[in-house]
Order: sequence, then C-alpha cells, then structure tokens
Amino acid sequence: MKALIVDDDGLMATTIAALLQRRGVAVQVASDGAGALARLAAQEFDAVLLDMRLRGESGLDVLAEVRARGLTTPVVVLSGDMEVHSKVAAFRAGADDYVTKPFRIDEVLARLAAVVRRPRQAQP
Repeated sequence: MKALIVDDDGLMATTIAALLQRRGVAVQVASDGAGALARLAAQEFDAVLLDMRLRGESGLDVLAEVRARGLTTPVVVLSGDMEVHSKVAAFRAGADDYVTKPFRIDEVLARLAAVVRRPRQAQP
C-alpha cells in the first residue's frame, strides 16, 4: 500500500509515517494542502490520511478540492474533533472514513486497508 499523509504537525506526520512504514506501507508526507494536491496530481496513492486542522486552509477545503478534481483516492480523515457535525461535514465533503485522535496505529492501518479494498467510484 502507498499512502500520503497530510499533516502540518511535523512530529505527528513523521511518527505516523514511521509506524506505517514498519508495517509495510510506503509513505509520503505533505505538510499543507497545496503540497498534497501537487503530490496527488503527480502520482497515484492507494489512500490519503488527511488532518483536518492545517495551517492556511482546512482539511475540508483540501478534501473538497481533491473531489472537485475528480480524484477518487480514498481519504481517511484524522481529527481531534469528535463532534458529530464535524464528522458529517467530512463525509459530505468526500471522506471515506474518519478517525479521532488519539488513535492506535493498528486501527488506522485497518481502516486504510478497508478503504483500499472498496471499489473506487467517480465522485458526484
């Protein structure tokens, strides 16, 4: 599996990347929405782990742009926000799954595997 992690917290991103790499996932990291969109345009990923709180723009904005570009790459949202309205907004914007922080890496890996198994459909 090849995953893109989008998180402006360098320590969080490198920690998640290291944990996933130890479990056989090829990982790249983008620290902002522009970097994520550039990487997604340049290469194919099996899944994206997207933090909702990015500097400059929200993860929802990035997610909306990913879907507006017609990209069907599965996106798993990572967020410290446990409010139902935030989860609903993420799913409405095109998220495939939502994981709240703090989380266990085994759960994140299982959710990544689950979204990758699903057939990709064009976004409406």
